[in-house]
Amino acid sequence: MGNLETPINLTVMFLDCGRKPEYPEETHAARGEHANFTPQGLNPGPSCSEADVLTTIPPCERQRRFVILSQYHISPVPGPSAAVKGLFSLTVRQVAFSTSLLASGSGYTGPFNTDTNLIFRHVFENIGNAYNPHTGLFTAPVRGVYHFEFYIHGHGQPSHSSSAALVKNGQKICTAYENQTTGTLSASNGVTLLLEVGDVVFVRLLANSKLYDNSNNHNTFSGHMLFTM
Repeated sequence: MGNLETPINLTVMFLDCGRKPEYPEETHAARGEHANFTPQGLNPGPSCSEADVLTTIPPCERQRRFVILSQYHISPVPGPSAAVKGLFSLTVRQVAFSTSLLASGSGYTGPFNTDTNLIFRHVFENIGNAYNPHTGLFTAPVRGVYHFEFYIHGHGQPSHSSSAALVKNGQKICTAYENQTTGTLSASNGVTLLLEVGDVVFVRLLANSKLYDNSNNHNTFSGHMLFTM
């Protein structure tokens, strides 16, 4: 797998319900608590700087999950035989969200005399809780590459366009714009960005612009992490 510089979660699932626990030394005073212990035979390798093993005992004894949090600098993650027997899967932190402009009902947003941040209040998904539906801000939880898309919708008018911009930390990145005198109109745009921890991304309605939305959720703002860096 190459060199790893970020923590990797190793999830172990046991499917044998009738077998005694392999690690009698683990403790669990209450459901949901975590107990630190070192399983016998675990050897993450000489280059492993840290190996903390945590386990949570679920209500059903059919399944045991052992999460091994390790940071590797040179050696690749050891194979299943180097840790414990079971079903292994490597997981990384997952971040994804999808939203629409109105929580309910229908109506216009704008126009305003100045650029105004949009708050997409209806949340379809918010995996990782990086998007805040009260502020409209997406905040990067980890350093990585993220992809964002936004769609806008409105009614054609001679004096108002439908336009919005994707903004990163106050800097306008890209714009969706449409202007016509009659009928309905739509525009969209998207971008892939490298974000540092704490960077914020949001959509801003441009001055003198007007959007329309209803239960069809025409105006949306979505994003997800592609990979960490």
